[in-house]
Amino acid sequence: MEDLTGYRPEEFEEDPELWYGVVHPDDRWAVAAEDERTERTGDPFAMEYRMVHREGHVLWVRDQSVLVRDDAGKPLYWQGVMSDITERKSLEDQLEYRAFHDHLTDLPNRRLFFDRLHQALDRTRRRTDQQVAVLFMDLDDFKTINDSLGHEVGDLILKAVAGRMESCLRPEDSLARFGGDEFVVLLEAIGGPELA
Repeated sequence: MEDLTGYRPEEFEEDPELWYGVVHPDDRWAVAAEDERTERTGDPFAMEYRMVHREGHVLWVRDQSVLVRDDAGKPLYWQGVMSDITERKSLEDQLEYRAFHDHLTDLPNRRLFFDRLHQALDRTRRRTDQQVAVLFMDLDDFKTINDSLGHEVGDLILKAVAGRMESCLRPEDSLARFGGDEFVVLLEAIGGPELA
């Protein structure tokens, strides 16, 4: 525990509330709910959550433990294993990000675009005064650029185009790279086609 949190075991014994202080604020309710469930049912505690080290950095842990009770059923202490899974979580986050973003431009990819489009259409069904527009664009004669100047130059042009297009959008709009030289813009909350 001292390696994971920076606090000595004695500090947790002196202040039982310290435990919830080291649990990340966004995870406290879930940890408290799992804690209550396991105390009530006697089932093992098992979950992944974030902790805040004494020095302020956040780490992910996998906590598997059981509540040890005396013969009368009174809780004595928790016994188990807590592992630092920060590196694994970081890799999972990177993989998830890569699954939904274009590797070259860092824009959302086709998959993320369609997810955002479905969400936008759902919102539009609830608010009939708003419309959604999808703009599809590609770069004319882009193959000529790749063939004559090389793919490295083509990649630089795609990044530059992506940056310029992003700078023209509102915060609520979405730009995605569909593949090759194709880009798609999702405009939400517009009054009509002429505004697109």
